[in-house]
Amino acid sequence: MNSRPLVVTIGECMLELVRRDDGLLRPGYAGDTFNTAVYLKRGAPKAQVAFASAIGGDDLSDGLARAAADEALRTDLLWRHPTRTIGLYLVHTDSHGERSFTYYRDRSAARDCFTAAYPRHIDDAIASADLAYLSGITLSTLTADARTRLLNALRRTRDSHGHIAFDLNYRPRGWDNPAAARNAVASVLPWVTIALTSAEDELALWGDTVDETIDRYRRTGAEEVVVKHGPGDTVLATADQVRRFPVRRVGQPLDTTGAGDSFNGAYLAARLNGEPPDKAVHTAARCAAEVIMVPGAIVPRPHTATA
Repeated sequence: MNSRPLVVTIGECMLELVRRDDGLLRPGYAGDTFNTAVYLKRGAPKAQVAFASAIGGDDLSDGLARAAADEALRTDLLWRHPTRTIGLYLVHTDSHGERSFTYYRDRSAARDCFTAAYPRHIDDAIASADLAYLSGITLSTLTADARTRLLNALRRTRDSHGHIAFDLNYRPRGWDNPAAARNAVASVLPWVTIALTSAEDELALWGDTVDETIDRYRRTGAEEVVVKHGPGDTVLATADQVRRFPVRRVGQPLDTTGAGDSFNGAYLAARLNGEPPDKAVHTAARCAAEVIMVPGAIVPRPHTATA
């Protein structure tokens, strides 16, 4: 891989509103693949990291573009939708740091990604990437025809020997039914080389054990499979081994928002930096352990050193 690899993360970023202790709402910008892009860039500053999505032409969308630029992300793959704006969500965090969300995103600009109006140069950028990253949430926001167009771009990525990383990130509310989700996910798996998923999501969608999850990703061609398991062991499977890593113990989490996304970003950054997969797991776990001790999906830079 070249010294300044091109990484393209694909998905939706929204306005994030987190309730503070005084009852006021603290604004920010977040979304699973956007979060991963931020942590990846922080961990691998030499990489060119672009976020491919759609935003509007309003002040909130301008703020998102500035937030991306402030994190040194490329913004040239952000399409400005002529009539729509970004979605938003409210974060509710309980006393154990676990979060729940209320979404307002049914008419967000990102819903029109990879439709006829979406610029073709974004497909070409994905096709030329050294690494493309997407999630099950990415797939859930797209129409069937738009998913087909995205898959064609990802096929071109693989034809050019680029890698594709995927996190299932299964959220039932984003799908008409589980069968629709399984069909969409199954269509992307043949192109995936790095699977970064969670045991809980795989169980919810496929009914899998961790071993079955690993076998399924390996059968479809994944070269590295990382299965996170909340407080349980993280499991890494490569071509020649399966290893279990005890979870990094920390104090009582303050906010688990973005924990998996930060793990993914730090893992991919470590791999781009030349770390072997087992060391990359340790780097990623260290990053995620710091993120859950700070409110919000994206935490201030001093809290997320991955080196």
